[in-house]
Amino acid sequence: MKIGEVAAAAEMRASAIRYYEACGIIPAPRRVNGVRSYEPEAVDRLRLVAFYRSCGVSISELTAIFGSDAGARRENAHAAVSRRIAELDRLVHRAAGMKRRLQALQRCRCEGERSRCVALRRTKRTA
Repeated sequence: MKIGEVAAAAEMRASAIRYYEACGIIPAPRRVNGVRSYEPEAVDRLRLVAFYRSCGVSISELTAIFGSDAGARRENAHAAVSRRIAELDRLVHRAAGMKRRLQALQRCRCEGERSRCVALRRTKRTA
């Protein structure tokens, strides 16, 4: 399959495919008269890459997953997914705190009195 065909089937740009190839996420295809010729399995791999990216898995994590041998690939994928889930848990926790503070601000009735203002009170903040 030519890169345009793979791009259409995987629903991504050819430039993204070339980038993933340069990063070692997908193997370099054979070339026929200088033109990339991909195996049909490349589409499934690119769809899997797109899935991981849609979940926020980084390029470096994908390189570790797909750049490894088949034996280590599953272990690397499991570790990357576990790290991403932990990151998302931290993000959700932080976002919930932000939401609570903003909701308190909506309810604030300080009427300009600094000592009663929710936004001006000293609170424990996270960076």
